[in-house]
Amino acid sequence: MKTLGDIRELRSGIWWLICLRLVAVAGVIIATVVARDLKLQTNFTGLYITTAVLLAYNVFFAVLLHHSRGINALRVIANLQIFLDFMSLTILLHFSGGIESPFKLYYVFHTIISAILLSRWEATIQTGLAIVMIGALILMEHAGLLGHWSLGIIPLERMTHPNLYVFSRLFVLTSALLLALYMTISVTERSRQKNVELSTIREQLTRHELPRGEEDILREEKLSSLGRMAAGIVMIGALILTVILTNVELALEDLDPKSPTHESLQIVNDEVIRCRNIISQLLTFARGEGIGRKLCDAGAILKNAAALIRNYATLNQVSIDMQVPPEPLHCRVNENQIMQLLFNVMLNGIQAMSKGGTLKVAVAACGDQCVSFTIEDTGHGIPRSIISKIFDPFFTTKKSGEGTGLGLSVCHRIVELHHGIIDVQSEEAKGTRFIIRLPYV
Repeated sequence: MKTLGDIRELRSGIWWLICLRLVAVAGVIIATVVARDLKLQTNFTGLYITTAVLLAYNVFFAVLLHHSRGINALRVIANLQIFLDFMSLTILLHFSGGIESPFKLYYVFHTIISAILLSRWEATIQTGLAIVMIGALILMEHAGLLGHWSLGIIPLERMTHPNLYVFSRLFVLTSALLLALYMTISVTERSRQKNVELSTIREQLTRHELPRGEEDILREEKLSSLGRMAAGIVMIGALILTVILTNVELALEDLDPKSPTHESLQIVNDEVIRCRNIISQLLTFARGEGIGRKLCDAGAILKNAAALIRNYATLNQVSIDMQVPPEPLHCRVNENQIMQLLFNVMLNGIQAMSKGGTLKVAVAACGDQCVSFTIEDTGHGIPRSIISKIFDPFFTTKKSGEGTGLGLSVCHRIVELHHGIIDVQSEEAKGTRFIIRLPYV
């Protein structure tokens, strides 16, 4: 779905559909009992069998929903249920009088449900398939290719224009389905757009509700100023470096790899690449609010970030102790940026443990507002005198050439763009703990 506010919305919608199907099953059973008492002409055995099948796969989908977690799996379940319901309705229609059947109204209800649960194109395809099923059934019955169990209310053989009656009823039903589809999609898309706007407002409110100290506010203003400055220079700088790098690489191809000139140009090539990487980090400051957030599993993001740095940790005799909840923990973030954030913090933690140690990483729900990432090392810690400066641009305690002083600044900027907060707790000679809290929406 294009504008899914929360994965729980789809799960609750599917569960609502399962419960509604039980009501439909009860309605079919009651209608069948009444039809038998009125001695209407219909295939009661076929109706009972179809109703039993309907009830059986309803139980199956209820169990399947309980074990399904991913958004793609839920979308498949929703589409499959809608399709099977339309197919079951067509069979019920066949056994209960065809075009005369009162169950025709169920098609309209299911068309509305599909437009609410599914995307525009998925709902349109489902409704189109339903119209094809209905049309094929009625035309085959009218042509005598399928048996017709007439309710006996309006016998076709006694009508002056039976063809006109059949095709007019089919036209009315098809028009009703298309109209219901169009109206529901229009209302639903407006509603989803309003939900997105409300989510944005809620993000802003959450940002102000999260505790933020004076240092955080000053640092945010400083980084915002740097972002505006970076926006003006990065494009020019990136273009110049691309031109230099292209010419250096062309020159390297024409030189003997063993020549001193090749060695010197290789150094130039490496330094240009390093400068380009610095500019790519500066670009993070220049980005605005449109950072491409989508619904992601916070636990999966942490696992992927840890996998990227695991070999580096092993080389530095650092073990990674990871705690991730068994259930998916969904939040709306830019997955690549959060991976970069976690990678940078974990990299700093590993580098702080020069003699090896344990890096503890965890993710958990933080109340009803946030998801919390915790990264804790057993390194040398951060002196109190500089702990307030570690997020400042170009501030670094590393030796010249080993760091740019942008790593944690980029992390802070990413957290800021997600309307979260990043907190650091450190004690010299004992280690450092970073706590990153990001809103769910």
